[in-house]
Amino acid sequence: MKEIALRARGLLEEGQDFALAVMTDKQGISPRDVGTLMLVERNGACTGSVGGGSLEAAVKDRAVKAIEEGRSTHMTHDNFEVADLGLACGCKTTLYIDYVNAKNPLYFELYTAMAKLYTDGGRARLCIRTDTAPCTEFLLYSDGETIGEPAESITYSGKPFEAIEIPDGRYYIFPVGAEPKAIVLGGGHVGSKVAPLLAFCGFDTVVLEDREPLIARGRFPDTVRTRLLETFEAGVFDAESCGEDTYVVIATRSHELDRAVLEQALKTKAYYIGMMGSRSKRDRAFEYLKARGFTDGDLARVHAPIGLALKAKTPQEIAVSIAGEMILRRHSLS
Repeated sequence: MKEIALRARGLLEEGQDFALAVMTDKQGISPRDVGTLMLVERNGACTGSVGGGSLEAAVKDRAVKAIEEGRSTHMTHDNFEVADLGLACGCKTTLYIDYVNAKNPLYFELYTAMAKLYTDGGRARLCIRTDTAPCTEFLLYSDGETIGEPAESITYSGKPFEAIEIPDGRYYIFPVGAEPKAIVLGGGHVGSKVAPLLAFCGFDTVVLEDREPLIARGRFPDTVRTRLLETFEAGVFDAESCGEDTYVVIATRSHELDRAVLEQALKTKAYYIGMMGSRSKRDRAFEYLKARGFTDGDLARVHAPIGLALKAKTPQEIAVSIAGEMILRRHSLS
């Protein structure tokens, strides 16, 4: 969504119309899920993807036609015939093609606000009503403020994407704004490998470290923020907010520091807490924390040993296993 929002703002600033393709239904096997978005420009350039192949080519052509005609539309693409040829991926896909008119000031306000959520921080929901009336979108902020005319009867489940039927139409609702945050505690062998990978996978990633050389300029790409701590033993999350959209990766240089960070992490609302180390290390840490008043329910939040069971050995492989587990947890919200 970030790339789409930023590109949409740029096009509207240039006075260029575009179309937003929304995957609304699928039957069969497809590489992308319902709720997938793709922005299509008048010249056929695309931001995002609905899965490639014949589907994407057909969507691009229909979106360009929608721009030329100046109206939104629905389309269905059926490639079940590939299954008849012995291929695995046959699917019937339905999409809504939303025509965005650059001359409509509401669109400019809407997409400018969406882009700002990514550049300045904040969260909202983009709500798209799938009919052909103009300006069917509205943006709903977490504090209840809106851009556009909201549908009063809509209620939200809190899922990352949802489709809602109400008397006056069907709405598709998408999260907009700051990406889920990953806080990596420790910039050593594993931390230095997992942080760039998490940033690449769409996490707003920051590395916290108390050894300045490990976060020296050039050690991490620009997509990863770094912060120097005085100590891991206290106040770790004072300067870096840790809320319900936060993933914590504990990979400091010692068991004692990992345990100290884990104790602090359990006092936050972090969605995911993972800790490096063996099961015996985990068990010792849990015994210590229970003695300090933490319950079995508290400790059940902890993924330890961290990562998917890939039999990973090298820091690079361990980073992949950690990122994989975090991606799995992220999509379990859907």
